[in-house]
Amino acid sequence: MPRILTTVPHDFRALTPKQLTWWEARADVVDRRSRSRLGLVRELRRRARGYDALLLDGSVGTSELYSDLVVAAAAPGPAVIVSDASWKRGSWWGDRLAGRVAIRVVDSSRVVYCVLSSAELELFPRTWGVDPRRVVFTPFCVTLEAREPAGDDGSVFAGGESLRDYVPLLAAARGLPARVTIASGSVTRPTPENVVAGRVPHERFGELLRGCRVVVVPLARGIERSAGQQTYLNAMAAGKLVIVTDSPGARDYVDDGVTGLVVPPGDGTALRGALDWCLDDRNAAEHDAMRGRALEQARSRFSLDAYFERLLRVVERTLES
Repeated sequence: MPRILTTVPHDFRALTPKQLTWWEARADVVDRRSRSRLGLVRELRRRARGYDALLLDGSVGTSELYSDLVVAAAAPGPAVIVSDASWKRGSWWGDRLAGRVAIRVVDSSRVVYCVLSSAELELFPRTWGVDPRRVVFTPFCVTLEAREPAGDDGSVFAGGESLRDYVPLLAAARGLPARVTIASGSVTRPTPENVVAGRVPHERFGELLRGCRVVVVPLARGIERSAGQQTYLNAMAAGKLVIVTDSPGARDYVDDGVTGLVVPPGDGTALRGALDWCLDDRNAAEHDAMRGRALEQARSRFSLDAYFERLLRVVERTLES
């Protein structure tokens, strides 16, 4: 068995003691919660030489001082597998230049990037200029904490900030016979009377998702990476009807008409049609069947265990090559 040093499990609130034990039997886990950011970097760098591979978390950002990426650039010796490499270039030339410089510092022949959609097998190398042979698709997982069964108050819920486009949802919500809650601070325009928008705490976000009937993930047109997987996979795991726009990754996770509905990005009319179908009680039998299929997929193919297994397979294949 390869010797692996990792920080990966830190971000999974759904991680059970049993799963953590399983993970710790396969890798040495450094808990970032018990260390300062600089302390974490020093610890990983100090221990790196004793391992075959570092499995790091590419999703950590400014609040984490990009600690895992700093380690990826500075740690000598072992192979480096970067999970959840969901990065965007930035909105202006300075951001894009900084991103290019950063990836040049991190990148080397020993680094493998795990992306969250099949589209990014082509998009990620093109965006960041890395070798496509070192980019691997590792489907993401459900991170919803295990709790009591979800309810259904007949409402519509949408949330999140990254690469969202709520304009079509606002258009589709006008006159809709249901309350629509958008948990996001990016909605600045006037909203229809049945729409409530604004940021909410993490705990409230989960409550709203669990209590609604329909979860909408409206992603922007022409985006360069996938987004929203955590929201729509958690919605599937909670037994919700899911509507997601046809952006990178959507069809890797949602089978249109089978486990959810996929609509064109930026199309308020198509989104309204999907919402009308989801809210029509005459379709109750079809709703139940769709929710059941989505729940089965969430519990099997997109489970936390399945995600961890995929990451371990990437480590093993990397060390074999």
